[in-house]
Amino acid sequence: MKYEEKFCVQGLTILLYRYVVAWQEDEQHKQYYCVDKQEANQYSDRYDDATVQPIEVDPSDEWIDGITIPETTHPMDDAIKIYEAGENAWLNSKYIPSAEQSAQALAGILLNTIKPENDTQKLELSGLYPVWVEGNHPSGDICNARGQTWECYQSHDTATYPDITPDNPAWYTFWRSLHGTSPETARPFVPVQGSHDIYHSGEYAIWEDGNVYRCRQDTNFSPGEYPQAWEVVE
Repeated sequence: MKYEEKFCVQGLTILLYRYVVAWQEDEQHKQYYCVDKQEANQYSDRYDDATVQPIEVDPSDEWIDGITIPETTHPMDDAIKIYEAGENAWLNSKYIPSAEQSAQALAGILLNTIKPENDTQKLELSGLYPVWVEGNHPSGDICNARGQTWECYQSHDTATYPDITPDNPAWYTFWRSLHGTSPETARPFVPVQGSHDIYHSGEYAIWEDGNVYRCRQDTNFSPGEYPQAWEVVE
């Protein structure tokens, strides 16, 4: 369908054609495009054999209906440019992933190749890991949730265990927070659940007072509960 069969510019407003009036005149087939049914009926009344047919509008064209364009010397030309730009953007969003989506896919490929060796390396790359979503999570899976980077240490599927969510106590039975060994990889302190997630000497955490603490000895306790095991990083 040509532009003149898709939309018109009335004043400085772009309107989609939604009806076509057809009739015979001097043995020639004539057509007139209308933006609404009332206009179509009024026009068809002029001809005894006129028919009114609705035009099927592609969903990708809906966005342009009713757009007001700036004051311009050539409104139809500018309307065509706007439409072409919008159509291109729609096609890109439909078929071509965004830069962010592509970067996330690339991150997945790189992470599968690099295989970080320890928590510190995983935390340094934590911006590449996905945000947690429901689904099947194998042991070793890593995700971000609630300002932390977590590693799954017990495989599970939330379809079977729907309570395993970041805001539910059951979460800690299946996930452990990662502990970094540098101030840059310090994350808010997470209460220890067992031997799998204790804080080891040399690991860092951020306590409720806003300070970064370095763990001086292996401990199950927070800086508030057992300050002897922690020291503030100046």
